[in-house]
Amino acid sequence: MLSFFLTDSCSLIMERREWYTPSANGDGKIYNCLYRNEKITQKAVMIIVHGMQSHSGRYLSWAYELSNLGYTVAMLDLQGHGKSQNHSGSFGEKNGWMYMLHDIRRLILKVKKWFPELPVVLFGHSMGSFLVRSYITRFPADIDALILSGTARFNYSLYSAYGIVKADVKLHGGMYPATRYEQIMCNLFNRDIIDPVNDAAWCCTVREVCEQHSADPLATKFTIGAYYEMIKGLISVREDKWAVNVPIIPIYIFCGGADPVGEYGKGPAEVYAWLHATGHDVEFRIYPKKRHEMIWESNQEEVRANIYNWLNKKLPQIKRLKDSLH
Repeated sequence: MLSFFLTDSCSLIMERREWYTPSANGDGKIYNCLYRNEKITQKAVMIIVHGMQSHSGRYLSWAYELSNLGYTVAMLDLQGHGKSQNHSGSFGEKNGWMYMLHDIRRLILKVKKWFPELPVVLFGHSMGSFLVRSYITRFPADIDALILSGTARFNYSLYSAYGIVKADVKLHGGMYPATRYEQIMCNLFNRDIIDPVNDAAWCCTVREVCEQHSADPLATKFTIGAYYEMIKGLISVREDKWAVNVPIIPIYIFCGGADPVGEYGKGPAEVYAWLHATGHDVEFRIYPKKRHEMIWESNQEEVRANIYNWLNKKLPQIKRLKDSLH
């Protein structure tokens, strides 16, 4: 069975730092963590931004694997998630998307101060991919490479969804549970799966991964205010209006061909097309018949090996550029 958590034997050979910072919106604190194997020459810092209703703890076993390959891994639990559940499932009273970007930036700036010689790779999955797409255009100097997992394209239906959710926020308030939206999304995403194991079946073809979603004590349910902010965030990274503002850095995009979030490959392919058309150094890979969480899929060894191969190819270029600027 897959495990998302480090064993005691893992932590004995790895530096582990955990700390809380005041949240950017002033509401509570944000959990941060860092893992690195000090016995190995460090290649880069990998900042991991998790997806909706998830948390950094789900990435701990991958953080261990990365650390043993020479990566310093830093993560946070986004506002309303995991150990940052100041208000469970809520990004805050208003402007939650922008405040989350600043929470991410506080982590990145701290890690860059600790390890100024290392290039910074920003990894975002699902909602985390939307956040890092926002981040890279607002703070382009912070990041040396970008990885997008399970991302999505802009769809004009988002405007209709935005209007509906905005009306609901006015009617019920942003802290109202989004139970109805949750069920609509699960039904939509699971519609092509025969006998789904549970509501999370669309996430992965591996049964244990889906079961861990429902059993996770740190999982959250969104408020309608969180859906409102997320839709606003996705609209903000639309088409060439976003791509032309992305810095010229190496970008890697990957997804499952059976991932409903990316409209079965169409979404990530379109994001790739935007970036390719604007002259970016971008690579795209799709895995047929696999679903949303490719890091944990049945072919996870192949998926991770392709990420590592891409990093090994791009990091020397990044290092030469960084050295030339100093």
